[in-house]
Amino acid sequence: MIKSFLFAFATLFTVASFAQKSNISDAILRYRKYNLMGASYEDNLKNLTEAKSFIDLASINSETSGSTYMHYYRGQIYYSLMELMAAGAVLKGVKPDEKQATEYENIVKESFDIVHNTPKSKEKKDVDDFIDGKATQSFNMGMFFYKKKDYTNATYSFMSCYEISKKFGKTPNEDARVNVTTSLLKAVDTLLSTNKLEDAYSLNEMVFNAMPKDIDVIISLINLNLKKNDVVNTEKYLSEAIKLDSTNVQLYSFLGGTYYDMGKVDKAVEAYKKCIKLDPNYAQAIFEYCSILFNQGRDVILELNKKGLESDDPEYLLYLQKSFAYFDEILSYIDPYLAKVPNDKLALEIAWKTYSMKGDEEKSDKLKATLNSLN
Repeated sequence: MIKSFLFAFATLFTVASFAQKSNISDAILRYRKYNLMGASYEDNLKNLTEAKSFIDLASINSETSGSTYMHYYRGQIYYSLMELMAAGAVLKGVKPDEKQATEYENIVKESFDIVHNTPKSKEKKDVDDFIDGKATQSFNMGMFFYKKKDYTNATYSFMSCYEISKKFGKTPNEDARVNVTTSLLKAVDTLLSTNKLEDAYSLNEMVFNAMPKDIDVIISLINLNLKKNDVVNTEKYLSEAIKLDSTNVQLYSFLGGTYYDMGKVDKAVEAYKKCIKLDPNYAQAIFEYCSILFNQGRDVILELNKKGLESDDPEYLLYLQKSFAYFDEILSYIDPYLAKVPNDKLALEIAWKTYSMKGDEEKSDKLKATLNSLN
């Protein structure tokens, strides 16, 4: 009797164990019917939903919850659900459910991490091959769209490749990252040329959220915010740019021009000064800063002329000193620059006009003659 009971118990245990393992097999059978490009959205959704229900049962049962084989397929099934959700959103013209996508993504990462971190796991290479395959597929799609000059979809495809390689246990694909930026900048230009400012902004912001340390992506966002007349976000991204690279001379020159366009002359001057301090020969910053100084000095002269003051009036001298302070600062930058680059036309033009405003006609005429000889 005892032997019969033990036999019955062992039989039940074996059947139960088999049933739990069959959940994995049933999930795999449904998952293998999934074909993103070769089946309808509805069929794919049905097969993946069924695969999910079986793999979920396997993931919570003590017999199979620790199986790396189960986690290998669990990761694939949930990745495919995430993939299908994105495809469905495109078909329906809506945004994907971000909360649901994040849940799926976390499960993919959890399962693949278990496979990677389990000693002697037989599925490690299989997981790596799966990730590599998906990343390569996205990269190739990016190249396809880029060659067709569909830069928006190229951006999405390269971003997908970059995100796959970064999130699921692999080293981020540097080529994909570079291609994201290149495609984005072209996509933004294309969208702006067709008056799709909001689309350009949404795409740019999506890339920024994934790649917040790419200076070109931030500069593009700054320009778009300027076009939107959004001062708050312009300054927000200007701050991000400065935090990212506080010694980039090109960035400070760009910041100077951006602040000037916003009407924030004091901040523009501050940015140009930092740029020139970092590189005393940075021509663009020198010229743009000197242009600001020239306009400020000229405005003082114009105000003086409006007042009609006599030359012996103390107030006249104050106006003159104020204007000369601007012109002298210009020359403190332009004269050393011309000593190194004597035939720079823009520098010569700034110099002769500045000396003319100061009343030094001899130097002004000489510089003007040099400029004319180059034309």
